[in-house]
Amino acid sequence: MLENRTWQAIEGTSSCRIYPVERKPDIKSSNSFLIRSADFLLVIDPGADSNQTTQILQAIDDALKNDPCPILILLTHCHHDHFKEMDALFRQDHLHPFLFVHEIGADILMRGDKDQTLSFLYKEPWTSRTADVRLFSAADREHSGEKQITLDHGNLSLPLKTDFFAVGNGKILCRQTIPLGDGDSIEMYPTPGHTPDSISLRVGSILFTGDLLFAANPGIAGAAGWNQEELIHSLHQVSWLLDNVPITICCLGHGSSLPASKAVKIIHQSSLHAEKLKNVAPLDSVRVQFLDEYARGLLEEASELFTVISGRLYSISYHLEKMAEIEEAQTIVTAVDIESIDQFLTEFNHFLASFNQKTGVKMETPMKALQVISKINRTFDDQRLDGLIDKSLLRRLRWLITDFLNVMQGVQDQQLLPALDLNPLLLNFMTRLKDTPFDQREIVDFVNNQDAFLKALIRRIAHHSVFKQTDFILEAEIGLLKVMIDNDRIEDLLTDLFERLAVAGASTIKVKTRQQDNEVYVSIQTEPVMIPERLEPRRIYFARRTLTAFGGEFHKETTTDGVVITLRLPISETWCPL
Repeated sequence: MLENRTWQAIEGTSSCRIYPVERKPDIKSSNSFLIRSADFLLVIDPGADSNQTTQILQAIDDALKNDPCPILILLTHCHHDHFKEMDALFRQDHLHPFLFVHEIGADILMRGDKDQTLSFLYKEPWTSRTADVRLFSAADREHSGEKQITLDHGNLSLPLKTDFFAVGNGKILCRQTIPLGDGDSIEMYPTPGHTPDSISLRVGSILFTGDLLFAANPGIAGAAGWNQEELIHSLHQVSWLLDNVPITICCLGHGSSLPASKAVKIIHQSSLHAEKLKNVAPLDSVRVQFLDEYARGLLEEASELFTVISGRLYSISYHLEKMAEIEEAQTIVTAVDIESIDQFLTEFNHFLASFNQKTGVKMETPMKALQVISKINRTFDDQRLDGLIDKSLLRRLRWLITDFLNVMQGVQDQQLLPALDLNPLLLNFMTRLKDTPFDQREIVDFVNNQDAFLKALIRRIAHHSVFKQTDFILEAEIGLLKVMIDNDRIEDLLTDLFERLAVAGASTIKVKTRQQDNEVYVSIQTEPVMIPERLEPRRIYFARRTLTAFGGEFHKETTTDGVVITLRLPISETWCPL
């Protein structure tokens, strides 16, 4: 593998050396790669970090100190994090670099397109620029051939060869080649999908793929220019190259380089994932703002739910210890790795505090939240909590995780939901809230069966109800149209809402159903009439998110009868997500 920030020979070449500038994956800046050949010094993706540029300039000076040569800047694609710092290279009077970029990217850079470059995510200005060489022009892609490129007012001339070759399944890949001296060359291939101007490059045994391998990832799919069909096609082409060309290392736009064998496996997984992304929301400024707000509320919500789960597990463990069930008490308290999850959430809060004090990239908060939620998702095993924690609470947490992953992915698929009779659903649900989930005689019946006795005991200790002092009243309008809802989702939403109302002091929760203008509504009021402090804006936000997930609406308003919470439920079989 490559050693970072060190000049080293490139296998499969006569005299080419590479200087990788790889960094931990982030969205602030890409990796950069310098290649010194007999005739040129190549800069692949200058990145967008000024500190990184300082290192690049030092490495360039070292490489040119005793043997000056022309500098060629090549962009894998025109996203801000890959090209922004090329301005710093052009400002160096002694360098005079030449910019090589795909024809589509050349147009994007020339017009200073903030959407296609994703520059709207960043608060750093950059200068629109005209490319010196437009790769894969429409004319070049029409036929094989070779043309002479003249640069520096005729002082530099080099050939650009275009040809085509089969890559399996009847597919043809275009290739452009530039000689680098000593018999070495750089090959370039159009690999659109992440962006229309994306290219991959090969020098000897090293393939540079830009952001292609993770173009189907959440927070990346749906960016301007993203195209599912082209992405799948490009992944297939690069996989073919890795299998059929002597390539041993794959250098990525972000993160550490990979052995070719591992890159093939990642491409396979990315292809399978990309095939599922048939209706991805565009990653525009509106969605980025939404994701930022969603991510901040999400982790607060997750922290609250895990605090409740942790508290209940410790409570069960405490009571078991008092009954001398020490081993079982220890098993209960370790049912979930709360310590690791708490560490993940604390890490996010520290990040957020630091982020709010500086000028950051707008997508950093959602991407950090995605990282934390993914860790929690791998750590959290809700099956181990079966019988210990209320199923509704566990479902709420699972919805929270999966919803965020889907939102980050940009999934917009319509949901086909069953048509349900609302009144019996609500009556059954409200009755169960007052019931105990265990038989009062279980403990006595199992007194001679230690395992069964212990399970019955734990079920009784684990049962936690805040509705002992709360009554429910259902005023149901007869003849309602059937509603299109997810039964578990609406019950989980109402459970959370009713618990907060009960804890806030509601002695009675009155639920009323009605139909008006072909719409079905559920109104909720409490006695005594109050504005519950526990129903804070974040709670309302996630309640609305739950309802909009299947086409409903959530409203909280003050009327002459006090505070009323109203749910509008959809009756149509199809709906369009917001």
